[in-house]
Amino acid sequence: MDEYTGYIRDYVQAATESSARSRRILVLLLIASILVFIAFWNQCDSSWARTHVQWAEEIETLIRQRQDQALPKQLSDKQKRILARAEDYHIENTGDAQHFHEHLLDLMAERIIYVRIPILGIEFDINDLGIFSGITLTVLLLWCRFSLWHEKRNLELCMNESTSENRKSVYRYLAMRQLLTIPPKLADEPPTKIWGFLVLVLFCLPALVYSLVVGDDVLFSGGLPKMKGLATELICEILFLVVIVALTSLCVQLLLAIHETWGRFVEDVRPPRP
Repeated sequence: MDEYTGYIRDYVQAATESSARSRRILVLLLIASILVFIAFWNQCDSSWARTHVQWAEEIETLIRQRQDQALPKQLSDKQKRILARAEDYHIENTGDAQHFHEHLLDLMAERIIYVRIPILGIEFDINDLGIFSGITLTVLLLWCRFSLWHEKRNLELCMNESTSENRKSVYRYLAMRQLLTIPPKLADEPPTKIWGFLVLVLFCLPALVYSLVVGDDVLFSGGLPKMKGLATELICEILFLVVIVALTSLCVQLLLAIHETWGRFVEDVRPPRP
């Protein structure tokens, strides 16, 4: 009996470790997706970073006109709002406005046009975001797919190797150590389907973020002159998008298969209904 207990304990430990490994990879995927989205959003025209630069340019132009006495006596509502923003920024003359505008342009060049990856110290141009993020997300999704397959396989092995006497204990032990997987309940308890759906959304987040990046690059490239390598880069991004969507689909299928395995497991654990 002791020998069997140690035997099944090794199976349970392997299944627990594979589940924890999947969670760690998902965390890396989410961190990478959030960083990609931040870099993407900062370069958009609707971001606050670009909005402040636009305001600084308008403030400098308006204050220069005021200094040259080129402003009309009756200011428009827009001009009044611009002067109000200048007061908020404590800008009183042309020199202050020019310094403020140049400072924001320098910040934009250093922190938006050139993206820096924390800790790693890697820098690249924002226009290369599609290529580098595509490579990163593809590698992480491949890693995630293999991890989920092993999680499913280890869970099936635990279910098959457990006996009728310890199956309930094995189920509870594994269920207690789950975070993103929502095992079915043994008794009548509130439904948890909504949380399982949110987990699927988390796994789809990288594909959603990368589709925004690729879509923006495709739209933006239409207004650019023909550049060497631009078409090749766009083709690579589209191919990466196809691969990322395909890998995401495989990961979602494995998640659903893991949920089905938990369902079969709990049916074996539940006492027979009268």
